[in-house]
Amino acid sequence: MRKVNDYQQAHPWKERSRWIPAIFYMGVMALYEATKDPAILDQALQWAQENQWAEGQEKEPSNRMTCGQI
Repeated sequence: MRKVNDYQQAHPWKERSRWIPAIFYMGVMALYEATKDPAILDQALQWAQENQWAEGQEKEPSNRMTCGQI
Protein backbone atom coordinates (compact mmCIF):
# COMPACT_ATOMS: atom_id res chain seq x y z
CA MET A 1 0.00 0.00 0.00
CA ARG A 2 2.82 2.37 0.81
CA LYS A 3 4.49 1.73 -2.55
CA VAL A 4 1.29 2.57 -4.42
CA ASN A 5 0.81 5.68 -2.31
CA ASP A 6 4.40 6.80 -2.88
CA TYR A 7 4.10 6.21 -6.61
CA GLN A 8 0.86 8.13 -6.91
CA GLN A 9 2.23 11.06 -4.94
CA ALA A 10 5.18 11.21 -7.33
CA HIS A 11 2.87 10.95 -10.39
CA PRO A 12 -0.22 13.08 -9.66
CA TRP A 13 -3.32 13.06 -11.85
CA LYS A 14 -3.68 15.63 -14.59
CA GLU A 15 -7.48 15.31 -14.79
CA ARG A 16 -9.50 17.95 -12.95
CA SER A 17 -12.16 15.59 -11.64
CA ARG A 18 -12.15 15.13 -7.87
CA TRP A 19 -13.73 11.72 -8.19
CA ILE A 20 -10.59 9.92 -9.36
CA PRO A 21 -8.31 11.14 -6.55
CA ALA A 22 -11.15 10.79 -4.05
CA ILE A 23 -11.33 7.07 -4.74
CA PHE A 24 -7.56 6.91 -4.30
CA TYR A 25 -7.87 8.75 -0.99
CA MET A 26 -10.37 6.18 0.22
CA GLY A 27 -7.43 3.78 -0.05
CA VAL A 28 -5.14 6.28 1.67
CA MET A 29 -7.55 6.36 4.59
CA ALA A 30 -7.53 2.55 4.68
CA LEU A 31 -3.72 2.74 4.81
CA TYR A 32 -3.97 5.17 7.70
CA GLU A 33 -6.41 2.88 9.54
CA ALA A 34 -3.99 -0.03 9.07
CA THR A 35 -0.85 1.84 10.11
CA LYS A 36 -2.01 4.81 12.24
CA ASP A 37 0.82 6.74 10.57
CA PRO A 38 0.03 10.44 11.15
CA ALA A 39 1.83 11.40 7.92
CA ILE A 40 -0.73 9.41 5.95
CA LEU A 41 -3.61 11.16 7.71
CA ASP A 42 -1.94 14.52 7.08
CA GLN A 43 -1.68 13.65 3.40
CA ALA A 44 -5.44 13.02 3.17
CA LEU A 45 -6.29 16.11 5.19
CA GLN A 46 -4.07 18.27 3.00
CA TRP A 47 -5.87 17.03 -0.13
CA ALA A 48 -9.28 17.73 1.38
CA GLN A 49 -8.20 21.17 2.56
CA GLU A 50 -6.76 22.01 -0.88
CA ASN A 51 -10.23 21.22 -2.24
CA GLN A 52 -11.80 23.26 0.58
CA TRP A 53 -13.80 20.17 1.58
CA ALA A 54 -16.06 21.28 -1.27
CA GLU A 55 -18.54 19.35 -3.32
CA GLY A 56 -17.28 18.50 -6.79
CA GLN A 57 -18.86 19.34 -10.12
CA GLU A 58 -19.37 15.79 -11.39
CA LYS A 59 -22.75 14.88 -12.90
CA GLU A 60 -23.43 11.99 -10.51
CA PRO A 61 -24.38 13.35 -7.04
CA SER A 62 -22.59 10.58 -5.13
CA ASN A 63 -19.36 11.40 -6.98
CA ARG A 64 -19.58 15.03 -5.86
CA MET A 65 -19.48 14.10 -2.19
CA THR A 66 -16.30 12.05 -2.10
CA CYS A 67 -13.95 14.89 -1.10
CA GLY A 68 -15.97 15.65 2.01
CA GLN A 69 -16.32 11.98 2.83
CA ILE A 70 -12.57 11.53 2.87
